[in-house]
Amino acid sequence: MTAGEQLLKQGEEKGRREGRLEGRLDGERRMFLLVIRKRFGEIPPAVETRVAQAQQAELEAWTDRLNASSLDEVFADPDAAD
Repeated sequence: MTAGEQLLKQGEEKGRREGRLEGRLDGERRMFLLVIRKRFGEIPPAVETRVAQAQQAELEAWTDRLNASSLDEVFADPDAAD
């Protein structure tokens, strides 16, 4: 295998890994939306957009707050002053 072929193969493998991770994150986003719809009813478009752009850490933080009494509490910034 030439150096060029090896680089190409490495690039393809990296692309597949990244694709799998992104696919997994997309699935988690969809599941989170499903759960909050069942818990809180209709979801505002701004929330759907926010979830669609969320990274793993945000989804985990929001999931930890799913026992909140309102959707606003789920998405509240825990560092914000009261």
